[in-house]
Amino acid sequence: MGVVMKISLNLFFIFTVLFTSCTNNLADVVLRTYSDPFDETPSVDSFSELNQIKISWNKDLGADEYRLMRACDTNNLTDESFSEIYFGKDLFYVDKDIEQCKKYIYRLDKKRGNKIFYGKKKFYSHGYGCELIKDKLEFNDNIDNAVLLENEFLDLNVLYGKFFDGYEIIDEDWFCVDLPPRRCCEIVLYIKGSERENSFLYQELNGEAKMYSNAANASIVLNNENMYPVRKYFKIFLSENNQDNTNKILHIPYSIQLVNISHYNPGSN
Repeated sequence: MGVVMKISLNLFFIFTVLFTSCTNNLADVVLRTYSDPFDETPSVDSFSELNQIKISWNKDLGADEYRLMRACDTNNLTDESFSEIYFGKDLFYVDKDIEQCKKYIYRLDKKRGNKIFYGKKKFYSHGYGCELIKDKLEFNDNIDNAVLLENEFLDLNVLYGKFFDGYEIIDEDWFCVDLPPRRCCEIVLYIKGSERENSFLYQELNGEAKMYSNAANASIVLNNENMYPVRKYFKIFLSENNQDNTNKILHIPYSIQLVNISHYNPGSN
């Protein structure tokens, strides 16, 4: 084997070792992207577990480390309002140092070399120290995931909250009922506890919203005036008029029941 060939093979071996090692810092530096870290809104889950907020973000090849900053929600939020709660290479953080019924703002900073890239205001995330977790039908927050109501569902909840920057947490529960020709049905919502004083709304698809206030329960009637079966869609949600000047996100625990299906009588409605 010639000298040139031996040198070439040796160089190939050296570079292979250098740039294929997962723990090699030289490879990380030489092969890294030239782009600066990208702006990102962290994903926040406030309602999976009691007394904790889960924050996650995507891997950024332009960043060496991540710094998660947190501030309490206020109408005069500044950079000085934030404090560091995490710094490192992980892509998630579970914030357990929270207070119930308190709103939080999260900002994701990224470090590349010795430079910090600060998260911009439009990429802030919002979390809430919540006293409840998602109900078993939490996926029914749009019409495509409406739940067929055939009997009853217990221990559900809807919530609404607004942050000082205008961001809203909105929870809508969509349901549907199958009605035979010329039939109507009665649906009853049972509102639990002291939350009865808050207003909630019921709205059929393409219909007007109806408000119910200060009620232990509410009766809803759906009609099928046609000579063929129809599936009626409706949603339950909280009125933003409930929002007060406190830092609390409001919620109503409720149960829903399909009470009966009977003949449609136009004169009785």
